[in-house]
Amino acid sequence: MDPTIVAIICFFAIAATIIAVSLLVRDLVFSGQSERSVSLVERSRMLRRASKATEEEAKSISDQIDRGFDRLVLESGVDFSSLTAALLCVVSGLLAGGLVLITLDHPAAAALVGAFALPLPLFYLMFKRKKRLNTFRTEIPQLLDLLARSARAGRSLEQSLELASEEMSGDLGKELDTCVRQLKVGRSFAAVMKSFSSRVRLLEVRILATTLIVQRTSGGNLPETLDRMSTVVRDRLFAVKKARATTAAGKTSAMLITAICPIAYLVMFILQPEHMGVLLTDPLGQMLLAAAVIMELVGMAWVAMLLKQEG
Repeated sequence: MDPTIVAIICFFAIAATIIAVSLLVRDLVFSGQSERSVSLVERSRMLRRASKATEEEAKSISDQIDRGFDRLVLESGVDFSSLTAALLCVVSGLLAGGLVLITLDHPAAAALVGAFALPLPLFYLMFKRKKRLNTFRTEIPQLLDLLARSARAGRSLEQSLELASEEMSGDLGKELDTCVRQLKVGRSFAAVMKSFSSRVRLLEVRILATTLIVQRTSGGNLPETLDRMSTVVRDRLFAVKKARATTAAGKTSAMLITAICPIAYLVMFILQPEHMGVLLTDPLGQMLLAAAVIMELVGMAWVAMLLKQEG
């Protein structure tokens, strides 16, 4: 490759990396109290954009991508905005690709590694979201029992939620505290519960929100309803854990089979770059590599669908 083109690519890559790292340091390290309030406004904007329910409100593909990205950041529970998450993706791809370019001096390999490293922060956010939602799911029976006891003691729904926000710890307590603060500023109970179910997208939370809204409007024996719901949720958790234990071997095998091909290719490329580089330079090799990537993705989607149906 022409040294001038290489120099231009390196200049833009280094400049983009420096800008991205500077913005990350500003957002993650030098966040003062004034910026915390700005962060709250940003989170409110993200929640409003991620809560668009109809296709008319988000017609374009870019709007749908923005909604999904904002929802991923919100539901993962991290303490930074969607812009910071996007910068993390950019920095991850640039650093990985730059290291490979400096080490091997192969632009195609650097681009390939950078493309693989670009979504790594997204996988981390997905892991955080899954862990956070699983924590919510395991704490919901305790919340139902606490609300039922509070209702038997003669407290109103607002007082019961306030007591639960004080007693519950972790992210669920923070979400309940948000509901309590919204009720105190005059927001309607139905709107608060719908907002709660939109922030925590779990079937159990949606059922709980619907139950509380119906009880608030039409009345009924709330403690008995909550006790029955707590029993159903515990039984469902037991069934989910049993299904996970049943499909654990299949998921592990699928992950190993999926990871073998990319890892083997990268290892062989590092050990024999002139031999494996044919797949990147020769037209037939490029066609075979593209076919391999497509079949790998199709196999991953197929195995994921089978495991989901089995679970």
